[in-house]
Amino acid sequence: MSRLVIIGNSGSGKSTLAKALGDAFQLPVHELDLIHWLDGGIRRDQSAAKSMVSDCAGGESWIIEGVFGWLAEMALPRATALVWTDLAWSECHDGLLRRGIRRGMTPGDQHELIDWAGG
Repeated sequence: MSRLVIIGNSGSGKSTLAKALGDAFQLPVHELDLIHWLDGGIRRDQSAAKSMVSDCAGGESWIIEGVFGWLAEMALPRATALVWTDLAWSECHDGLLRRGIRRGMTPGDQHELIDWAGG
């Protein structure tokens, strides 16, 4: 039984690591970005998002990854391991540029994400 939470800054490699581990160990991967955001960049209702994380964390084995600590913390009581991708901002910035625009983002959205992640 493996239940892994991966947290860290945007661009730190959380999704890449989660996918690699999920593939290697045949574990379902749950991305907090997909739970937090609806299509069109609209935030999901917090109670609905929390309910979704609770459902994911109720499974026997899983990987939950993301930047949203308020959602990740819901899975921690059931997690068997926690990974924090603690990289320098310069590496995260480069990671965001390398991955480019995804999930329906616009170039403006990417710039906003980089500004937000840089804090």
